[in-house]
Amino acid sequence: MRSYKRYILKFILGTEIFYFLCLIYGEFLSGPAAELHRALFGVAVPGFIWGSTLSIIWGAILWAIFGGLIAWFINWMHNSSLVDLAKDQAIPYSYTKKVALPFEQAIIKIKEALAKEGFGVLTEIDVKATLKKKLEVEYTDYVILGACNPQFAYQALQTEKEIGLFLPCNVIVYVESGKVFVSAVLPSVAMSMIANNSLLEIAGQVEKKLIKVMDNLDSNL
Repeated sequence: MRSYKRYILKFILGTEIFYFLCLIYGEFLSGPAAELHRALFGVAVPGFIWGSTLSIIWGAILWAIFGGLIAWFINWMHNSSLVDLAKDQAIPYSYTKKVALPFEQAIIKIKEALAKEGFGVLTEIDVKATLKKKLEVEYTDYVILGACNPQFAYQALQTEKEIGLFLPCNVIVYVESGKVFVSAVLPSVAMSMIANNSLLEIAGQVEKKLIKVMDNLDSNL
């Protein structure tokens, strides 16, 4: 996304430079060329009087406003296009399910479902409590579980030493509009940026297990 403030300021600066170059250029013209140049200036700057200091200031202000409006519109079109493009090219990176359970119960059930597929929970972050403690702000119930299947984690580390940057696989439980949701990351998407086919195969296997965990969640209710 392009910064509105920076782009508008640069555009206004360019507009002002062009404005004063036109003024200077007009001083070197004579005859019909000078008359045409000044007539065009009168159209570009209504009420402009050639040689008047107030007119020059008025023109600079008018061009700055006009340039700022044009810059804002161009930047808005540019950023809007990027947003639309991002939406069109967006790849789902999670597998989410709504569960008919209280929040705390949903956490227990997803842990049980993960364990059945060989996943241990290495980390558990209570986002709501953390934000309250660190920032004194209120947030909805939200817990991040760091799930790890030791067998696949070992294979992944043998294949790609720095894959630890992507581990463990996060599973979240949160409340939205009074409803409880459980969501798991899709490893194949998360690791797709790494050029390692062997790693992608492992990610695919882990993903199948995580989806199975999520699909079996309903049967464990």
